[in-house]
Amino acid sequence: MALAKLISAFIPLFVFIASRYVLAQTGGTVTYSIPEEGVIGEVIGSIITDANLDAKYSSDALSEMRFQFLTDPDITIAIGYESGVLRTNGRIDRESIAGCRHSETCEVSLDIAVRPIQYFQIIKVKIEIIDVNDNRPQFDQMLYEHGLKESTSVGNSFVVPSAIDPDSPMNSVQAYRLRPEDEHGEQIFALKVTRNLDGTQRVKLQLVRPLDRETKDQYAMLLQAIDGGNPAETGSIEIFINVLDSNDNVPEFSNSSYEVTIQENIALHSTVIQVQAVDRDIGDNGIIQYTFSQQTKQAYGHIFDIDPDSGEIFIVGKVDHEENTLYNLMVTAQDMGPDSEPTDTNVIIRVEDTNDNAPEITVNTLTASGTDHAEIPEDSPVDTFVAHVAVADKDSGQNGQFDCNLNDNAFRLLRTEYKNNYQIVTTIVMDRERMSQYSLALRCQDHGVEPLMATQHILVDVSDINDHAPAFSQSSYTASIIENNYLGASVITLNASDIDIGPNADIRYTLSDNVADVFAIDSRTGTISARSMIDREQVSQYRFYVMATDSGSPPLSSSASVVVMVEDVNDEKPLFTEDSYMFSVKENEEPGTLVGTVTATDADGPPYNEFFYSFVQGSASTNAFMIDPKSGKILTRQRLDREIQPVYHVLVAAKDKNSPNRFSSTASVTIFLNDSNDNSPIFDYPTPFNNTIYISNKVPVGYNITRIRSHDPDTGPNGEVSYEIQSGNAEALFVIDPDSGIISTNDVLSEVEYKLSRLQVVARDHGRPKPRSQFADLSIVVNKSIPYHPYGERQHGILSNQNLLIVISVGCGCAVVVVILIVAIVCIRRQDKINRTHRYNCRMEAIGRLTTKEVIGQDVEKASLQDPCLNEKEEVHKLKDAYYTETIRSDKVTAPSPKIPCKKPHDVQPVHHRDLDQLSTHSAEGSNTDSGRGPSEEGDRHYIDRRGSSSLSPNPRSTHSSLGQYSTPTYSYYPHLKAHAAAHSYSSNPPQKLRSFAPEESSAGTTPTEAGFSDLSPCVELQGPYIRPARVLPAHGNGGAGYVSRAEFQNSAFSSHGNENGGLQGSGLLRHSEDVKANGSPSSPRIVPPSGQPGKGVVV
Repeated sequence: MALAKLISAFIPLFVFIASRYVLAQTGGTVTYSIPEEGVIGEVIGSIITDANLDAKYSSDALSEMRFQFLTDPDITIAIGYESGVLRTNGRIDRESIAGCRHSETCEVSLDIAVRPIQYFQIIKVKIEIIDVNDNRPQFDQMLYEHGLKESTSVGNSFVVPSAIDPDSPMNSVQAYRLRPEDEHGEQIFALKVTRNLDGTQRVKLQLVRPLDRETKDQYAMLLQAIDGGNPAETGSIEIFINVLDSNDNVPEFSNSSYEVTIQENIALHSTVIQVQAVDRDIGDNGIIQYTFSQQTKQAYGHIFDIDPDSGEIFIVGKVDHEENTLYNLMVTAQDMGPDSEPTDTNVIIRVEDTNDNAPEITVNTLTASGTDHAEIPEDSPVDTFVAHVAVADKDSGQNGQFDCNLNDNAFRLLRTEYKNNYQIVTTIVMDRERMSQYSLALRCQDHGVEPLMATQHILVDVSDINDHAPAFSQSSYTASIIENNYLGASVITLNASDIDIGPNADIRYTLSDNVADVFAIDSRTGTISARSMIDREQVSQYRFYVMATDSGSPPLSSSASVVVMVEDVNDEKPLFTEDSYMFSVKENEEPGTLVGTVTATDADGPPYNEFFYSFVQGSASTNAFMIDPKSGKILTRQRLDREIQPVYHVLVAAKDKNSPNRFSSTASVTIFLNDSNDNSPIFDYPTPFNNTIYISNKVPVGYNITRIRSHDPDTGPNGEVSYEIQSGNAEALFVIDPDSGIISTNDVLSEVEYKLSRLQVVARDHGRPKPRSQFADLSIVVNKSIPYHPYGERQHGILSNQNLLIVISVGCGCAVVVVILIVAIVCIRRQDKINRTHRYNCRMEAIGRLTTKEVIGQDVEKASLQDPCLNEKEEVHKLKDAYYTETIRSDKVTAPSPKIPCKKPHDVQPVHHRDLDQLSTHSAEGSNTDSGRGPSEEGDRHYIDRRGSSSLSPNPRSTHSSLGQYSTPTYSYYPHLKAHAAAHSYSSNPPQKLRSFAPEESSAGTTPTEAGFSDLSPCVELQGPYIRPARVLPAHGNGGAGYVSRAEFQNSAFSSHGNENGGLQGSGLLRHSEDVKANGSPSSPRIVPPSGQPGKGVVV
């Protein structure tokens, strides 16, 4: 045992000494081994010695050799430019080198180039980094608590945290130790360490003695992890075991391992695979949580993640086939119950290569001018070395295979002994006078299905025997110019000098062709100016070369790079990425719900590319939404209802913050509301007022009784309705079709004499997650007495809609008839109106032709028939006890005046309004509405004018007055005629009754009482039809006297008036046409005095 410990102590020292020397040199590759964390500047080895260069070349040749790395090494080492000695150049940490963490071996490969050209070769070097125990085991937590039921059986174990050591497996965690190991000399828990599938260790504590919580409810111990170093490093964690007052099933994966292949260009957050485990326990003991093992999480947690609830493994970082072609993940499933036991499974993820890498070209011209600029003398022979080229493609298979070629036949690619390494050599003898510079384009294209190409440009200058070329003061220049410049604006002046003299120092400046259309250069001064107006949004900077060529023979030239930065001005408006946007949002969402995001960009640079979003003023629907001015997020302003408005259209604007009115753009946004199940079905039938159906008990099984109808304002499944009989169908006599809603018989009803079934029908939509429903009541009466017609079934059941159609048709027909009748009545009334106007005009003409002499000298009846305008038979009525005593002079009529004694009327009684019109066949009973066949009862009023000549105004409230149809007719007054307006009307045919009238104001503003018409006694009876009150106008210069200007017939009486002394002051003829007797409604008559003597007049 002591010997073994001694040997193990000398092993690291032996390794350290051996690493100071070259271990092997095979196949042209030099191999070294060095420990990590060595001294900076420590010698690794000499390329001259270890690559046997000292055996191949003389000491003089060795002194001319120069050494350099072709590519930058992965570790901090340096090589002597002349000596070829490799040294460490900084701290070397094995665990930080890609692919070396936890690895058994760690190697770094280098390519060292030897030059000049005549000694050119590439030496491959491999350096093995030997691990030292520079990391101690670490737990990811300082304290761990675990609950354990006191009923836990002896022998049960549970997992405790394990430690991580990034050193190599030899120096990583080797063992664990538990302190204290026992309690009062008796061991309670035993340490049990197993190895996982991925090589890591799992630490468990196993119960070796029963627990008694009442005796002790907590155990404290220290778990130590010990690595394999010498001396060993340790890490520890405190563990507290809480004894709880009892999970007998562990989760079981559906597969022992999982394997899946993904593309390396898989999108972030894509699901790779879902692992699934089941636990037959219930409650927390059956709820499974999925996690990666600690090793997996540390190694691949930046690429993969797992949903703890579903077990879905998804992408969180970039997967690159070129870095790793296979990932081995260990997933742990553990329930949430106490004393849970985890279960592991392996998930192998293979990354399938896609052609996502173009070939990478590395050019080294071995010149100080750079990797893309070579120079050879013009007298160089064929196959002169120009540059070294190394090409690599990270893809695999055909995607990693490639071909390379040059664009100029003056050069060719020469393969070297190393794979994918080439030399560019000449194929002709260079002639600087013919070509002073070559611009080579090296193109390499891979063999992928969609091949990728890389291009590397190389400038090859051919030097002249003229030994000094013009030289610029600096190799590169930087200048700036403001965009939208004026033509000829100065940019920068370049200055080149040539140490030659004479023509060889006469320098001319030229620009590279790529900016010839943009810039110009003064060949003498080297001043660069703008040839055109520059737009920064098109090109933000220009990179080009300026060539300076001397005038020697042959001339020499050189070039300098120029970078011209274009300064920005605010000349671009924000532009939306799309002209129109379409978003959708669910209805009834809370205000502030995100609808979508519009995006705009401003091609200007800061600060001119700042802008804000807004709705266009006046845009519809902006009251329903709001927009974040910075992010362009459109949010709801209120709860939205799809059934009110399903689609919204808004116009958004992006406005420049510096010039919002000058630089802005708009885009249209259409927002669709997605339906949510917020409406219950609505019954169209049955309704509370229409819910009873009567059927015969003789109807057959399957007889369609009626159809339930409803509608749902929602759309899609939310608006689809199914029907069901909820209750009232205990005997299952009826059945309903859930889709159509048709209720039909489900059993024979012949044994039912009378039965009332009150069904409760439910209409339920198909909404998710919870459908909505509505209930309705339907009564079905089965009656034996109702006949059943097998061929007329449709008339009693479903086709009751036809009866409704018949009722609607009959109603429409009746409406048409009523409209026709109304039109006919209107036409008849209009015709009657025209006829009345005609009769009135005829009577006015007759009044103008009559003379008193002719009337007195003739028979009264004859005189009345001589009216040439009348075309109807006239009836004459005589005034009783009238004789003439005086002569009345007027402008037109002279006749003796009769002396008329006053005679009391007999059997005269006053009556009221309704009794007055008892004989009318056309006037409306009990109504003051015109009958349509004569003057209105309400329309006639007394208009009194006490002036010498008066204009009679038509009664404004009578729509049927004859006077009302003409404009203000004028009448002459006849002196000495004293007719007074009576306070009552009389009838000559007993028992007709008297109708009283209340006089209204006259046109002159006085009432009949004021004009001397009060307390007048009736003094005349008339034979014939009853006459309604006439209008009386006062005669000129005679207060209280006047003539009757209008009398309206109602049935069969005429009103005459006496003076204050009771004497009869008027007589005359009353004429009216035949329709007086038939209808009681002639045109309005008038009493006109026929002579200059009072007491005589004719009613016309």
